[in-house]
Amino acid sequence: MKSLILKGFELLNLFPLFNKYTANTATVFMLHSVNTTGDEGGCEISSERLRGFFEYLRRKDYRVISLAEYIAAIKNRESTYKAVVFTVDDGYRNFYRSYYPIFLEYDYPATIFVTTDFVEKRIFLWWDKLDFALKNTAHKSLDLTAEGLGNLDLNENGARITALKKIIGHCKSIPDPDRRKLIDELVNKLEVDIDNQPQGKYEPLRWEEIEEMRQHKIDFYPHTKTHPILSRLSYDEKVSEVGESKRFLEEKLSSSLDVFSYPNGK
Repeated sequence: MKSLILKGFELLNLFPLFNKYTANTATVFMLHSVNTTGDEGGCEISSERLRGFFEYLRRKDYRVISLAEYIAAIKNRESTYKAVVFTVDDGYRNFYRSYYPIFLEYDYPATIFVTTDFVEKRIFLWWDKLDFALKNTAHKSLDLTAEGLGNLDLNENGARITALKKIIGHCKSIPDPDRRKLIDELVNKLEVDIDNQPQGKYEPLRWEEIEEMRQHKIDFYPHTKTHPILSRLSYDEKVSEVGESKRFLEEKLSSSLDVFSYPNGK
């Protein structure tokens, strides 16, 4: 119903009626990883869909500004009428390969929030570890009755996606040490080798790519060290995750970074 109403507003050109109420707001698109499966949703879209967005924005005379510009405009009480901001979380390499050429073509800025241990290749992001294990296991089921999730079917791709969502949801609800222990136990139980990961769609950006993009309107800010569920950490662990990622990235980029993206902000 909501989509139909919005489509009607567009067809009847009624959006300008709301202009005075949106003069000091901007639309922020929050992306994560490039979608290559065709089954788009959440924070993943294909490069073709992104190009379609950009064409629309250009055709309708929207202003695509950086997050830093938007923050400055808010502080200075400047109009952000028809302003759009693009942010990208985590630091996947497929941004450089698929999205960045399109941002470059349209001369649009973006802000990438980097999980610093990820781009340093110290970790395999935990939800990706689960995704990889479920996709590559030979097991046809996974008994998580002890976790309150029952016996999960892994017979086909749709069932594995459903299982992944259930496990991720559960991981977000338990203490961080329990989450880490559970994920390691599941990888062992599923008998999947992750020694050479992350690769392919799971791969992080490389520092030379980050430096290249910084020269072309792509900004970088911290997004914790390991992307934990911050609300499940102790105070000292939170300080470490946030503070150390900020200090590391500032030293690496020789720049003061005063913006932070809170992961799993619940």
